Amino acid sequence: MAEDWIPDSELLQRFFSREASELENRKIVLWLSDPKNQAAVEEIMKNRWEDTEGLNSVNIEFNSDDYWPDMLKKISEAKNISKKDGYIVHGLNDQDSSGKKVWSVVKFAAALAVFMVASFLFFYFHVTNSNTELVAETKAYPIEKISPPGKRTSIELVDGTIVTLNQNSRLLYFSDFNETDRRVEVIGEAFFQIKSNAEKPFIVKTNDVYSTALGTSFNVRNITGDKEISISLTEGSIVVSFDQPKSVASIKSKLLSPGEEAICTIDSKIMHTQDFDVKKVTGWKDNILYFKDMNAYEVAKVIEDWYEVKVVFKNSPSSDWIFSGEFHNETLKNVLEGLKFSKGIRYTIDKKTIHIVFN
Repeated sequence: MAEDWIPDSELLQRFFSREASELENRKIVLWLSDPKNQAAVEEIMKNRWEDTEGLNSVNIEFNSDDYWPDMLKKISEAKNISKKDGYIVHGLNDQDSSGKKVWSVVKFAAALAVFMVASFLFFYFHVTNSNTELVAETKAYPIEKISPPGKRTSIELVDGTIVTLNQNSRLLYFSDFNETDRRVEVIGEAFFQIKSNAEKPFIVKTNDVYSTALGTSFNVRNITGDKEISISLTEGSIVVSFDQPKSVASIKSKLLSPGEEAICTIDSKIMHTQDFDVKKVTGWKDNILYFKDMNAYEVAKVIEDWYEVKVVFKNSPSSDWIFSGEFHNETLKNVLEGLKFSKGIRYTIDKKTIHIVFN
C-alpha cells in the first residue's frame, strides 16, 4: 500500500454502509489501524459520530455500559500524563486560577484516539457480524491495480497469469497471492489468460459472482450501475457460481464451454447461459471498437463508454437504423466520420459532448 494513500469519501461511504468489497474493507481497516494516520482517523471518527443517519443505518443495539469502564480507565490514564511529556492535561475536576473547572479537550481526545479506533473496529466488525477474517490473522496486505479512463492496462501476476484491464477498471488481490491460493477481485471489465495450475484453481470474484478456472481465457464485465455481470469464455473451461467455492469438486453451478457466456442478474441471483460474439465481447483488449447490428442508441452507448463522452441526439433515428462495422485504434473523430460516410449522420463536437443529427 502506498504510504500516502488516503481513502476517498466514496470508498469510506461504501465501507460505513457495508457495501465495500472484502479487499476494500481490508485495505481501509489496515489504514485505520496505522498509528501514522491518527489525525485523519480522529477526523473520520468525529464525522461518523456526528452523522446520525450513518449511526442509525446500523441495525443493532449498542449498550454503552459495556464500554464505559474502559473509557473511564482511559480518562484516568489521560489525567495522569506527567509534565515530562511536555504538557499537562487538566483533569475533569481540576480548576484554573479563577476557580472554574477546566480540561484539555485536545489532549484528552488524543489519548483516547487509539481506544476509539480499536473500539470502533471491534464494534463494526464483531458486533455487527461482519466478515472478521478480513481484518487480521495475516500479514498480507491488499494490492490494487487501476486502469484509468481512456487506458487499457496489462498486468502479469506472479503465477504467470496475464490480466488486461479495460478503462475505469480495478483489479484487487492480496500480497500473498499464489502462496496458498489464487484469488482476485474485479470491478469493471477485465480479460484473463490464466496460467494453468491444477493444485490452485484461479478464482475471480465480481460482486457476488465467482468464476473458477484451472487454466483458461475469459472476459469478466462488471460495470458499476449495471444490473448484470457477464462472464464470457474464449478458451478452456470455467465454473461460474453465486457461492464462494471451497474446492472445484464442491461447486454446483454453471460449467461454461468456449464460446459460451454466463449472464448473472445481481439482485435476483439468476443465471443463464448463451453464445456470444467473441470480437464484440473481447475486441476492446486489442483496441478494436466493434459494432454488429446495433441500433443508434446502442452505438451511442458504446461510443460514450469508449471515449468518455456524452452523445446527444438532436432528433430521433428511424426505427430501422442499424449499423455494423469495426474500427482499429481509431480516434473519436475518425469513428464519427465513418458513421457520417456510411449512415449519413451529421455531428458537432462540443468539448466532451457529441451532438448527432439523423437524416
